[in-house]
Amino acid sequence: MTTPTEHEIFSGASSDASDSTFLPETLPAEAERSFAEARVCRPILAADLAGHMEPARPRWIQELEPIDEQATWSADVSAASREQTWSVSDALTHRQSRRPSGTPTVAAVTALLSRLCDIRRVGVDAAGREWSSRAVPSAGGTHAIDVLVHVPVVGPLQGPAGSSSHPSQWYRWVPAGQAANGSVGRLEQIGLDGDTDSKVSAALADSHGGRVPPLSVVAVADTVRLFRRYPLGTSLLWRDAGAFLMTTHLLATELGLASTLLGCGGQVVGGSRDWPVIVVGAVAVGSSGL
Repeated sequence: MTTPTEHEIFSGASSDASDSTFLPETLPAEAERSFAEARVCRPILAADLAGHMEPARPRWIQELEPIDEQATWSADVSAASREQTWSVSDALTHRQSRRPSGTPTVAAVTALLSRLCDIRRVGVDAAGREWSSRAVPSAGGTHAIDVLVHVPVVGPLQGPAGSSSHPSQWYRWVPAGQAANGSVGRLEQIGLDGDTDSKVSAALADSHGGRVPPLSVVAVADTVRLFRRYPLGTSLLWRDAGAFLMTTHLLATELGLASTLLGCGGQVVGGSRDWPVIVVGAVAVGSSGL
């Protein structure tokens, strides 16, 4: 199986291309190539997956080191339900992009991530491939996209009583069934290296009017997870990313939160050059908006 390079993931170009710049005049050819790929994209056979069966959750996010066992919060859907909530129909009717100006409560954030990321069920298809089901659709049930939550130092995440004792950092979501208590998910503080933190934070600020959002739900894709199932799955990566980001936006609207999609992506947060774990978008979320 041909291994796609990092450049191929973003442009569809061959890895031996002499110039990796994506020029405007090449757009028609690149678009034609992308659509051609999308039409022929098919999963590989179960026999080709021998030794490569993936768990229901991408490994990269499970392997991140927690840095403070006390800086965790469990999902509190009941508390979030006491805030303004809308139905899906209302969310679609009233949806608008608003740059958030206030930090959301822990209850609202955990409710959002619980609805977005918790694994509802897992199974094996007729070809022997494992799949999982979440609120967000994903090609072949691969769910190669997961989230990291970024809260800047200037806007600490607020606890149930407005406490700001926990430092503002990066967090991952541990879904229900994988959390220690098993029944509800939890938000867990993790560590990213300083260079990665700086690059992603700068990208978030650049796509948010020059200011880092009070909280960002950052969509990160495990490329090996998708390409082992779909070797020509570059277009699927971006389709899944779009579905993930829009679902995040609508769920935030349903919870009465301000949110807007951010035009950032491409930052590598782990993996290798051939199999990078990359940012594929983000949604700024807050308690009020502009």
